[in-house]
Amino acid sequence: MMYRYLFTYLLVAVLNSNNSESTSCTAIVAEQQQAARAFTEITQAVGATATVKPAKGGVSSFQQAAFSQLNSGIKQTAAGVQISLDDKRLLVLRNDRAEQEETGVPTYRYRGTDHRNQLVWITKNLYEDTEQMMVSLTTGKQVKIANEPQLNLTSTLLFARQNACYEVYDDCLPGFQLWRIGKGALKLIKEVRLKHYAVVRGGWISAATVRLEIASTEDILSGKKVADMKRQFFDVTVR
Repeated sequence: MMYRYLFTYLLVAVLNSNNSESTSCTAIVAEQQQAARAFTEITQAVGATATVKPAKGGVSSFQQAAFSQLNSGIKQTAAGVQISLDDKRLLVLRNDRAEQEETGVPTYRYRGTDHRNQLVWITKNLYEDTEQMMVSLTTGKQVKIANEPQLNLTSTLLFARQNACYEVYDDCLPGFQLWRIGKGALKLIKEVRLKHYAVVRGGWISAATVRLEIASTEDILSGKKVADMKRQFFDVTVR
């Protein structure tokens, strides 16, 4: 009788072990398939403007140029932001009540200056959205970008991930932007549009390479915390 119970116990243990190994293998295969789908989607969306490779090491510290808060030619006031351009003209970004939306007044806020390119980073806060833009101190031209700007160390390239509009509007797709900066002017290299994935975090890890941390839009829209999402890491190198 004792041997029968022992045999039964060992048989159950072996079956449980096999089931555990099978489940583990299935999970690994599922993760590999998801990584392959993400890689394919990003590669196709980026096209010939950059190369895409799976990242080694996952989360990485970024190597980026910082915006300076010091600029004597800019004044932040209760009425908005005043910018003294290089040609002595005064550009005023006014918190204008004529633009008032459902509640509140759109407000402008000075965020910093890229002195190397004479570009000023301004945020425009709206009722249900926040817009980011770069203003040229040379020409006064205002360029809207997708999200907070990330500069590479030489301030020659700019990366901006998508804003959160895709969580609300079906026609707003997730993705990111790559910009080239030359002689104080911004030129859009590529606006990358994704469908099933969104950038959770991203930044420059070298002069021409952005490290992307992405997750599925399904995980993001379900309200999961970033730590609970199945994330993938890719390096995008501008050609």
